[in-house]
Amino acid sequence: MRNDALLVTGTDTGVGKTFVACGLARAWRAAGRDVGVVKPFASGAVRGSHPDVEALIAASGTADPFDEVCPYLFRDPLAPSVAAKRERRAVSVARAARMTQRVIDRHAITIVEGAGGLLVPVTDRETVADYAKRLRLPLLIVARPALGTLNHTRLTVEAARARGLRVLGIVVSFCSPGRAGLAERTNLEVMGRHAGSPVLAALRHRASALEFGRLATRVEALVARIGR
Repeated sequence: MRNDALLVTGTDTGVGKTFVACGLARAWRAAGRDVGVVKPFASGAVRGSHPDVEALIAASGTADPFDEVCPYLFRDPLAPSVAAKRERRAVSVARAARMTQRVIDRHAITIVEGAGGLLVPVTDRETVADYAKRLRLPLLIVARPALGTLNHTRLTVEAARARGLRVLGIVVSFCSPGRAGLAERTNLEVMGRHAGSPVLAALRHRASALEFGRLATRVEALVARIGR
């Protein structure tokens, strides 16, 4: 059995990574796929409970235990390296990668959700990108549509490629309700060309199962094509 996996990362925190990851998980589950989920580094909650992790577990229907889905959970809502220091805990990217690989090995497709952006520090020397590189995970980049996103998205794409990571494409997430303004509309027109990676979808605040189903089909084809 082929075991596929991808990392859902973002151009910043709060751009809709969990929204996109959960939507993909539900779409693949509805299509009869065995879906695994991992959020290796999470912060802002107590042990055994985190809204993003719980949302991923519910969307995928996985029976994997919380501690395997989320190996590192910290109390303070800070970058993992900072939160870990405040709790006097050590973070091992190698251990997180080993635990993630075990989840990948038992599912047909696994969605890994990063913490914040690609270069968020998880130790003093390592970032989410280093974790992704250990596992050779291709990236799906979630971006906001608002002013400033062209810079953030291109920086993320360039940082990924400079580290030898493959980029599947970009998902623009309208994670807040309301009508798109001029900046949002024009950014969509040029984002893929400017960032050098295709925009695979622009998802509304309440994107439908059909929209996520189309995205899931496209993403799965890209993952299968490039492999790991």
